[in-house]
Amino acid sequence: MRLYLSKQEQLELKNTLKEVTDALDDETLSLEDRQELENHKASLSGALLSPILPTGMVRILIMLSCFVLGVSAFYTEYEFLFWFLLIGCSFSPRLVGTIAFLFGRFQR
Repeated sequence: MRLYLSKQEQLELKNTLKEVTDALDDETLSLEDRQELENHKASLSGALLSPILPTGMVRILIMLSCFVLGVSAFYTEYEFLFWFLLIGCSFSPRLVGTIAFLFGRFQR
C-alpha cells in the first residue's frame, strides 16, 4: 500500500497500462499470453488505484481542506459542512477504486 504516487510514476503506469491494453486487442495472442497480459493489466490497475492520497499537491491540499471543513461540522452548528468529508473522500484513488469495485460486484 502506497500513500502517494508521484506524477512521473503515475504517467509511467498509465503508459504501460495503455500498451498492455493495446497488446490485448491483438487477436493472434495465445491463451497463455493473453492470460499473462490480463494479470499484468490487473496489477497495473491495482497499482494506479492503490495510493491513498491523490497525485499532485493542489489535489492533496483541496482534499485536506475538505476534510478540515468536514470535521469542523462536529464542532460548529453548521451540519451541512459534513458533506465536505464525502467530497474530500472523492479525491482518494484508493477509496474511489474500492467503491467502483463494490459497485461493479453488486451490478452482476
